[in-house]
Amino acid sequence: MFSMPSASVLLVVLSLLPTLVYYLSVYRLASPIGNIDSAGIAGAYLGLLFLCSGFVAIVGRPNAGKSTLLNALVGQKISITSRRPQTTRQNIAGILTKGEAQLVFLDTPGFQTQYHTGLTKAMDRGFRNALSEANAVLWLIDVTAREHADPQIHARLADSAAPVVIALNKIDKISNKNQILTTIQALDVAYHPAAIVPISAQNRLQLDTLLQALMPLLPQREFLYPAEDVTTSSVRAISAELIREKLF
Repeated sequence: MFSMPSASVLLVVLSLLPTLVYYLSVYRLASPIGNIDSAGIAGAYLGLLFLCSGFVAIVGRPNAGKSTLLNALVGQKISITSRRPQTTRQNIAGILTKGEAQLVFLDTPGFQTQYHTGLTKAMDRGFRNALSEANAVLWLIDVTAREHADPQIHARLADSAAPVVIALNKIDKISNKNQILTTIQALDVAYHPAAIVPISAQNRLQLDTLLQALMPLLPQREFLYPAEDVTTSSVRAISAELIREKLF
């Protein structure tokens, strides 16, 4: 049977830890894929335990500002924007790597209830596919809209096991801030989301707060994509989307 080490032994071990970490940080580790010059191998291994990454589906009514929000989050224009509804016809994936978290945003077509054409049916399939992949759902609601409650979208989200964060967009257009608080309280009572964050996608207001609400909802695992990537779309696909934006 092993006996517990004495207090003096523990003190010696603890005193040696800084030296151990130092030598690990400057040691070049040879591996089959080449030399890894780490600024702290011990810290790197520990960091892997806290990495999180996952898919976040951005959903909402047409013209809620989904594409504008996606572009603001990743810091580049990868999804087209227009005053005309339904300009987003495919699920554009935007990638944001921030510290130990990587969020892969799926910009879905604007939610609608009429599916009379092949195009609208295909867009609805894109909406459903995004929900099936999502680890979290970002429900974007236009605070300037006449009605904020949306039982139809909520009913669709109820089919997904992913937690929902509501982003109340375009708060910069509301002069009466009490109106925003009233809307937040009403949405919280109606839908009980994981969080409600008032934002302005166009002016990049409260986006860090929004990210802080989403990150804890992601599963702990290694990054899904290289940290420097910002989208899964090819240059050709983005160029085609930008041309279509000009036509709209």
